[in-house]
Amino acid sequence: MCGVSVCIHNISSSATESMQMVSRMNALSEHRGPDGEGFLQKDNVTMGHRRLAIIDLSKNGNQPMSFRDRYHIVFNGEIYNYIELREELIRLGYQFKTLTDTEVILVGYSHFGKNIFSKLNGMWSIIIYDQISKQLIVSRDRFGEKPLYYLNLNNRILISSEIKQLTPFLEKVEPNMNVIFNYLYVRQEDYSDQTFFLKIKSFLPSHYYILDTAKENTTFTERRYYSLRESLEGKDDASEESFVETFKESIRIRLRSDVPNGVLLSGGIDSSCIAAEVASQQVSQDEITFFHARSFEHQNDESKKAEFIANKLSTKLITFTPSSESLIEQLREVTYTQDQPFGGPSIQMGYNIYKKIGETSTKVILGGQGADEILLGYERYISSFINPLNLFSLIKIRNFSKKTSVAYMDFVKYFFYFRNYHFRKLILDRSRCLKKEFIAKQDKDLLSRTVSAYSDPLNLQIEEIESLQLPHLLRYEDRNSMASSVESRLPFLDHNLVEKALLLPLDSKIFNGWTKFILRGYLESNHLPNIAWQKQKYGFEAPLNFWFENKSYNLFKIINDSRIIKEICVEKEIKKLIQKKDINKLWPYISLALWEKEFQVT
Repeated sequence: MCGVSVCIHNISSSATESMQMVSRMNALSEHRGPDGEGFLQKDNVTMGHRRLAIIDLSKNGNQPMSFRDRYHIVFNGEIYNYIELREELIRLGYQFKTLTDTEVILVGYSHFGKNIFSKLNGMWSIIIYDQISKQLIVSRDRFGEKPLYYLNLNNRILISSEIKQLTPFLEKVEPNMNVIFNYLYVRQEDYSDQTFFLKIKSFLPSHYYILDTAKENTTFTERRYYSLRESLEGKDDASEESFVETFKESIRIRLRSDVPNGVLLSGGIDSSCIAAEVASQQVSQDEITFFHARSFEHQNDESKKAEFIANKLSTKLITFTPSSESLIEQLREVTYTQDQPFGGPSIQMGYNIYKKIGETSTKVILGGQGADEILLGYERYISSFINPLNLFSLIKIRNFSKKTSVAYMDFVKYFFYFRNYHFRKLILDRSRCLKKEFIAKQDKDLLSRTVSAYSDPLNLQIEEIESLQLPHLLRYEDRNSMASSVESRLPFLDHNLVEKALLLPLDSKIFNGWTKFILRGYLESNHLPNIAWQKQKYGFEAPLNFWFENKSYNLFKIINDSRIIKEICVEKEIKKLIQKKDINKLWPYISLALWEKEFQVT
């Protein structure tokens, strides 16, 4: 896990200035790689790298790395099947100088070309420069676990792991108003190559890009190497046995590390499954530590569950509770860390638990992100399987409600939501806060996409995995973990497991009102029935009530000071939300205002 910085300058531009720019970009990503720094300049391409040493801790693993004086690479991420690929390449006659996954990518690219990306199992942002063809090759992993952005400055193209590495080179920081519109109106982030910064773009997951560096003012040629939808075509339904075996394999290869591993244990179904499997695969129990963040509010406290799991699995547990005051003080810090506005204040709890982990010797953490998306874990999915306007459906809803914390009438609301009733009501509520002239100017394509996504469960899953849900969750995960120089690994997002999950029969995912039914069965078989059949998981919640009562930090003043909000929002409607202290509806405006102030958006 690392940070990358690259500059491609026009032939007529200064190479010295490019090196200075890359050096500055590298300095802004030190948190992503505190274990080493490297630079390489070939032709008009300058590469910089910050290293977080996870595999082959020796200097042999330092980047940029070269092969045959032709191929040069900077790479952020982990390739979990690098051992198998390395063995395949050795059989083909290649020799290796290191034990790194970086060298496997580089040698693999020399042999397989761009087909190498389809052979990788992992998370990555890869930049390869071919010194003979003068091509720059850029690739991101299938689901976008590892970020990568770029900025075109006419005479230079800058590429980086985080947006904050690019903003110093903007003459002025301008907002992308359509992205802001979709954030406030549709509640979507990271859904395309656009960012909240007008001139900064993101490379897309599941793609690779080609840039001819020998030509002036060229653009990237974009190619897709993976499609989740196409990967499912023509395949039979997966069995529960094959899903479980693939899950175990995903854990096995994600435990490959030369530094201590840990598990982020919330006490819910997903993290408990990971914890149980990790404990079963560990040779030495001293090698693994579980981490838990305790909630402030008694009704949301799941620390007893975490303690029970750790004791049952005979594994060390570290539990902590960040102070409410520190969370308020960290709002600006977390905004800077995230680069862009984010979905809710609970993101700060994730930031804090990684900060705590960063103080220990544990450098790799396995977490449960992605399980809800691939196994229909969100309660909103349940009603999508209930036939509309059917008496029997209402009976089924009643049965479902007994298995969850959701009341019967709330399920009825969810039921109508998937017939666009509730969604339209939400849109209507949000529209009241935005000026009509602002709404009229914006592109509504994402709104239409979001509505049509609910046409059927499989379509909804694919859309949420690829653009509508998972991408922004992965951004939160990456920024929070890397801010403390900790590598986050997500077993549920192994592409083989994702495909198996989507091919599972419905009853394996939702059965008799129980969501993620197959994981509950797995936990019961691993002697954790009390965890398996729990109704609700709260997660790491922030103390919102305290925030509103705290007089030392006025969240509402932040909104009132925002130029963007004054420009696009209806003042009286925002004041109504402030008077009601409705955090869920107010948060997007708070986060937007914090972002505007932190990055000096004009």
